[in-house]
Amino acid sequence: MTKQQIAIRISCGFAILMAGASAIAQKPSPYPPGYFAPDAVPDMTTVIGGPPQAGSPSDVRDRQVYRETRALAGTERFALATSDAVIGAQALMDDFACAMGKRIDIAKAPAVTKLLFTTASEAGLATSKPKMLFKRQRPFIGTTDPICTPGDARIEGSFGYPSGHSAFGWAQGLVLSELMPDRAVAIMTRARIYGESRVVCGVHTVSDIEAGRNVAGTIVAALHSVPAFQSDFTAAARELATVQGSKPSEAICKMEANAVTRPW
Repeated sequence: MTKQQIAIRISCGFAILMAGASAIAQKPSPYPPGYFAPDAVPDMTTVIGGPPQAGSPSDVRDRQVYRETRALAGTERFALATSDAVIGAQALMDDFACAMGKRIDIAKAPAVTKLLFTTASEAGLATSKPKMLFKRQRPFIGTTDPICTPGDARIEGSFGYPSGHSAFGWAQGLVLSELMPDRAVAIMTRARIYGESRVVCGVHTVSDIEAGRNVAGTIVAALHSVPAFQSDFTAAARELATVQGSKPSEAICKMEANAVTRPW
């Protein structure tokens, strides 16, 4: 993936985020509402607990990994992390194209797109309350260290624990794995890499992304009791079985394969 392609993805993703934030200006999150009523989103604060206490082994690990991963700026892994920073229905579908074995045009798969993006958005939205409660600063705040999305006011003005991005990708992976169980290993491997990209980017710590996964797992489990989710899941499974996809980019698939080994 070229720097120009990455820049285009980030630009488009930022526009999507800003549009979403404007549409729900009353909410402390850029994610749209979905299957839960706005006042019925499960409270994740007791699920994830608080962030590591200063000086604890987990906090020391977080800080050490952050310092070590700053050396990844300019590498292929940093480029993948920069691409993963984009949030949007097509962007997220593309991020899992190699794992699915096909690239799906969201315009040709409305049922799949609705299920995946709404579920992922619910997981992202569920991180808002604990973020505001724990108010954990992102690791790059107060430094001049390289990050994937410099100048992004949304990132610089929000808190890090738990990671909404990690919750977003992990929720997508969990539901996709149910829809495509024969691809589950590849899909959940990609979901892990997607979350780790936030550490590589320098905008989250390891414990931030781990908490994000816990949020996603809880939200996806809870959604299985929601009739609208159940209905959409059935429709998506039926559509996914017939939708035609194109061949994923070999270059991007190679980048993702190279990212399987965690860089810390």
